[in-house]
Amino acid sequence: MRKIVFDVKNVYSTGREQNKGPSEEWTREKRNFALKTINNAKILTEAVSKFKNVAEKNPDTALEEAIEKIDSVIEEMRVDFKKNYVL
Repeated sequence: MRKIVFDVKNVYSTGREQNKGPSEEWTREKRNFALKTINNAKILTEAVSKFKNVAEKNPDTALEEAIEKIDSVIEEMRVDFKKNYVL
């Protein structure tokens, strides 16, 4: 995820002069990427909540490890989003 955002920023900085603002197309692409990131995080969050419900009924260490990994990915996405986008 970080590489894609970095590549978008590089395309903008090398493709246009520094004193001009971002083009509408570049802004639209960045907005679409942000919405896709939000949607992916929402899907992962829903999956984790379902996994947690199953884990409560049938405790399984493999499932608990998977939940922890997905939680860490969601948190990383949240941090990356805050770094790269202004709300």
